[in-house]
Order: sequence, then C-alpha cells, then structure tokens
Amino acid sequence: MMITHQHQEQQVLSSSQLDEALIEAVCEGSILKVESLLDQHADMHTRTWLRKETLLHLASKYGHRRCVELLL
Repeated sequence: MMITHQHQEQQVLSSSQLDEALIEAVCEGSILKVESLLDQHADMHTRTWLRKETLLHLASKYGHRRCVELLL
C-alpha cells in the first residue's frame, strides 16, 4: 500500500490582503482565523474602508465576544 502526502503551499498575502482577511474573520467571528492572521502580522489597528470601523467595534457590533476578548 502506498501512502501519499499532499504538499500544501502556503499562499503569501500582502499586508492589505491580510488586513482585509482580518476584517472578514472578525465579522464572521472566526477566532481561529483571527488568531492566525494576527500571527501573520495582520494589522490589529486596521479599519474598514468606508466607515472606518475598528476591529473591536466590528466584533462588538456582531456580538463576537471571544473576538472582543482577543482584541482587548
């Protein structure tokens, strides 16, 4: 029996892509994604383009308590 391992290449994102992904993850309440993006040096002080909302504001707005705690 032959066992194969798939090699997954990790995509390198630009800083603006990381920040956009972080905003999306906070809005979704995906704590694992938020942690991962912060580990990849996404800017935790980024704001939404249109309304200039902070990540903490977004997490609070959508009721994502664990994200609020992480961001604090």
